[in-house]
Amino acid sequence: MTRWRITFSLLALVITCLFIDPARATIGSRDRDSYQVIRNALKAKPNSKSIYLASYDDFYSIEPNFRLRAETNESFVETNYNEVLSAASLGEPSFNAYLRQHGNTHVVVPLSSAQKGMIWHKWGRLGSVSIRLTPPFFREVVRTSGEFPVVLYEVLADKSLGTSEKSLYSLEWSGVRKDFYELQREIKENGMYAYEYSKFYIDGLDVSWVLQGSGGHSEKPKFYFRTPSLSNKSFSVEITLLAAYGGNAPTQIVRVSTSSRAQSIMVTAGKAAVLKLQLVSNDLVSFDNVLPCRLPSTFDSSNADQRKFCFGIGDIKVRINS
Repeated sequence: MTRWRITFSLLALVITCLFIDPARATIGSRDRDSYQVIRNALKAKPNSKSIYLASYDDFYSIEPNFRLRAETNESFVETNYNEVLSAASLGEPSFNAYLRQHGNTHVVVPLSSAQKGMIWHKWGRLGSVSIRLTPPFFREVVRTSGEFPVVLYEVLADKSLGTSEKSLYSLEWSGVRKDFYELQREIKENGMYAYEYSKFYIDGLDVSWVLQGSGGHSEKPKFYFRTPSLSNKSFSVEITLLAAYGGNAPTQIVRVSTSSRAQSIMVTAGKAAVLKLQLVSNDLVSFDNVLPCRLPSTFDSSNADQRKFCFGIGDIKVRINS
């Protein structure tokens, strides 16, 4: 191990001890009034273990994450969190099995996600995450108050689900701008040693648009489906395609090619097309518009947007085949 790695590991250990509750419940004694009820609930259940679980926009509404970010950065705080999201993106049964296999009896969720009853992330380098915080997979135990309110949920064990395999996978995109598939993060300085953080999807929560560039060339999005630890497994991938955009949008034909076949999908105004694929590791999926991309003003005279829209991807759902 290099000197840099040793130093980094020691720093991580020190920061973790300073900010994270050793029982992995929430934070330590500085917030005993609001978080004591969670520690009590976990102590009442033998061999309890909890992890933090949040939607795309409220991970830092959990106080240890918030405070640790102030001392380090978001990349450091979210180390290893991608594995949790990867498991969650495979659907509720797979995620429940993943939690149980790793000995997690509870999850700690920000109040904002709890009020929506769901953990949600748009697709990108993973499929979309949509985890309901209700039976048969979760049961609310207790809520806290204060500046960083959270909700403790018990993971309900379903013996019929079996066990979860290592669930890491990724969608490796190219042929399109990064903000098409990446969550955007902004940091603004707000006074001395104070910062404002924000997260957002450039095209909103429901779609990512494929555009034509100023040179007349359309983006040609494609992704490799990578599953380094599950090379012998197949996956069901469901992709929702949308016409660009609005109720008067012209018809578009999208050519979708995989490593084994190609097909043309028609999308029309107000009617999404859902494409179902069976993929294995290293399969390539590419998208190409057949009809011209249009300025919105050609079908909506009041729209002054100067971008030329080709088509949109509304959702990508990934499920592992049994």
